[in-house]
Amino acid sequence: MTWYQQHIQEIFSRLGTSEHGLDDSQAKELLQRHGPNLIAEPEKISKIKLFFHQFASPLIYILILAGLITAYLQEYKDSSVIVAVVLFNALIGFFQEFKAEKSVMALKQMAAPRARVVRQGREREIPSELLVPGDVVILDSGVKVPAGGVSSACPYRLLLPCSFSGLAQYQSFSQA
Repeated sequence: MTWYQQHIQEIFSRLGTSEHGLDDSQAKELLQRHGPNLIAEPEKISKIKLFFHQFASPLIYILILAGLITAYLQEYKDSSVIVAVVLFNALIGFFQEFKAEKSVMALKQMAAPRARVVRQGREREIPSELLVPGDVVILDSGVKVPAGGVSSACPYRLLLPCSFSGLAQYQSFSQA
């Protein structure tokens, strides 16, 4: 049986929590055991790889080949212009991608998601990366769901699943 098919009290029992939430020591232990609630970030590309990535284009290959052919034909002026254009293009692309990557990281830091949870019977707001299995998360309309979970507060609810699956129609779900 999957989680969404189980009664909420059974889920609370299996996760060692209740409608009053976890206590701080339980949450700390679970965070150490399961790690933070984060999606694995792809490995960062080094600056050198980012620079050489600028040469990974068929057009650049053609220009490099043209530069080699003009150098072989002893047209050094043409060859140096082609090489300069290719290097200038690579430098511009490198700096644009590097600045864009820094901007994305800054935006991620500014828009760090937060979650409202019940811990030790009190409602609090915590960074969503500190959510652990067994946390009781409070959702309001318009709030992003900070982690996977089971909804228990409403026996009959109407969800717009497009935020989960991309579907653009309402679906009704009920838990008896």
